[in-house]
Amino acid sequence: MMTKKGIDISYANPKVDFVKAKAAGVEFAIIRTGYRQKTDDMFHSHIKGATAAGMGVGVYCYCMATTPAEARKEADYVLSLIKAYSLTYPVFYDMEDVSIENLSRTKLTNIAVAFLEKIKAAGYRTGIYANPSWLENRLNRDKLTDYDIWLAHWTGAPDKPSKYDYGQTVWQWGAGDVDGISGKVDGDICYVDYSLKTVASPRPTTENRKATDFLNFRRKPSLKSEALGVIAPNTVVTVYPGETAIEDGYVWIKTLFNGLTGYSAEKYLSKV
Repeated sequence: MMTKKGIDISYANPKVDFVKAKAAGVEFAIIRTGYRQKTDDMFHSHIKGATAAGMGVGVYCYCMATTPAEARKEADYVLSLIKAYSLTYPVFYDMEDVSIENLSRTKLTNIAVAFLEKIKAAGYRTGIYANPSWLENRLNRDKLTDYDIWLAHWTGAPDKPSKYDYGQTVWQWGAGDVDGISGKVDGDICYVDYSLKTVASPRPTTENRKATDFLNFRRKPSLKSEALGVIAPNTVVTVYPGETAIEDGYVWIKTLFNGLTGYSAEKYLSKV
């Protein structure tokens, strides 16, 4: 099974040398955005540092919402924070705070879905961060099957697997020492290659877009992939909005051009 080594960080990790951590084997970082409409003190510094070091990047929002309406406000704020950055990992909703744990299972699930659907509608992959107790006793998992799971179950070592299997894509195994990071830091293992995952989208099956600049039309969603041709400015092409992938700092969208199907960088394609 393919695995990737990662960390999750917040204001509690103010001193991070991402270059050293990357050299030590850390491949991705999941970064705290904050809670409600308050930004984590280290969010912008962390996401810029991790991205510059070449790590995969995802984020998590610490849930304090007590209603679906509040959850949607939290989602809106997260979206306002991440729009300037390229994410390769999902936007997770961290549900564990004691202030909400006494809400009913139905209410907690509805709060989760409200946040996740708002994020998903914006074109991001999304998921729940929770421990086994929450997944088994506080949330209705059958209502959350469209979202990824980031399992929090500390075994104390990344090579000591969790006994729980919820189909999690990411597992937080505990906290340890990492070169370049002062103090203990949460450690994670990812079981999927998010660079190959398509981003969920509620948009139409196909639509027309117009190129805003010269751009390479590639066989696969990667700068390393073979160029099938060049799309000239103002050329109208057909795209598949629901079929995108994030790789090399770009959102790649499946494109039909000159009778061939490949991928192009979405940022250079405007709506007609």
